[in-house]
Amino acid sequence: MIKTFILASALLSSPLLAAESPSEIETLKKIKQHMATYYDQHKGMESKRSVVVEERDPEENTILLTKNIERQVKVFINKNRETETLSCSIDGKSVDIDDCEDMGSKEPYHPLFGKKSSKFYLYDLKPQNDGTWLLKISPKDNTSRHFMGTLSFDKNLRLTKQEGTIADIPFPLKSLALNIKYKPFGDLDLIDEGRYDILLKIPLVLHKKMTVKFKASEQKVL
Repeated sequence: MIKTFILASALLSSPLLAAESPSEIETLKKIKQHMATYYDQHKGMESKRSVVVEERDPEENTILLTKNIERQVKVFINKNRETETLSCSIDGKSVDIDDCEDMGSKEPYHPLFGKKSSKFYLYDLKPQNDGTWLLKISPKDNTSRHFMGTLSFDKNLRLTKQEGTIADIPFPLKSLALNIKYKPFGDLDLIDEGRYDILLKIPLVLHKKMTVKFKASEQKVL
C-alpha cells in the first residue's frame, strides 16, 4: 500500500551521521555503488502481487474482514506508482474489483540512493555481530516522501530488508510501519515480499487498524 521503494552517485561525498571507521566508510561506498545501479540505470520495477489485507478492531486486534487481492504493480523511481487490480475477494467471496481499490499513496519516496540522494538523506552504517550490515537512514526534511528507518545488507552487501516509516505521516493515518524483504535478481536486489501495519483515525468518525501483506512474483525491471 504505501509505496515501496529504494536507490548513490554522490558516493564519496554523502554526509554521515556519526564518525565511522575506514572500513565502514569503504563499505558504505560499495553499498551505494551497488544500489546506484538500480536508481541511476532503470525507471523502476514491475511485478504481480498477491495481497492480503486484514482490517482489525484497534482495541481487541480481532480480524473484522479479510481481502485477498491480485494486482499488477509498476513502482517507478521518479513518478507515481501504477496499479491494476486483477481480482478481489472479501472473506472468501468474489467481489467487484472496485471494492479493492488501491488506496495507498502512489507518490514515490525521494530516492534512497543515486545521484540526488545526498540532498534528502543522512547515512550511518554499522557492522553487526554476524557479519552483516545495518544502514540507518535519516531524512533531511520531514515529508511523506522521505523514508526514515533502516536497511539490512548481508555479508556480500546485498540488500535483504527495509524497515521503518515515513517522516511525515499524512492524515488520516495515525501510524505506519513497513517491513519489506528483498531478493537478488541478477545484479539487482528487488522487492520479494512485505508487510505494512497501519492505523487510521479520525476522531468520532474512523478508527481502524490494518495489516497489509504481499508477495511479489514475475518481477522485472523497467
